[in-house]
Amino acid sequence: YLMDEEESKDYLSEMEGKAGFNVPEAVFFCGLAYYGKYKYLKKDIYKAKEYFLQARDLKIPEASIYLAVIYHDGLDDGIVDKAKANHFLSEIKDTFDAANLLLAYYALIDDKDEKKAYDYLLSFAKEEEKEDDELLKSQENVDIEKLEDEETKQYLLTSRKGVEAVKRGIQAYE
Repeated sequence: YLMDEEESKDYLSEMEGKAGFNVPEAVFFCGLAYYGKYKYLKKDIYKAKEYFLQARDLKIPEASIYLAVIYHDGLDDGIVDKAKANHFLSEIKDTFDAANLLLAYYALIDDKDEKKAYDYLLSFAKEEEKEDDELLKSQENVDIEKLEDEETKQYLLTSRKGVEAVKRGIQAYE
């Protein structure tokens, strides 16, 4: 559903009311709205940061990624705080792939530390590998050759080839 300008502002107002009661999805939405993710809604990084901090306290890991970017780039007040940025990402690096990718990027551009970047990228790859293993396990009892639906058959074959390629890539990377 696409909202026009008035509907967008009304929805933000409604979500701000719910955020006042610590409704996690509403808090995170308000953070995204003020971060500038939605058309018609005025960007306010200071408010976005406050909502993301509240969302983080409500256990929404994605909020930590936005906080890291805000602090890393000094978006709210122009003051860069790389230590805080890395702190927010480190909190979720074991559970959120994007955190590892940003940490790797920051390690390269800020610290010029290739080993640190490598470790974060490898951590990202290992998480991907776990997800791929779960995917394969869910498909292990499917005999692809006996499937009649050609689209499903091609999807499963492509999926399995992709998983195999990722495994080879991780081995080469290591």
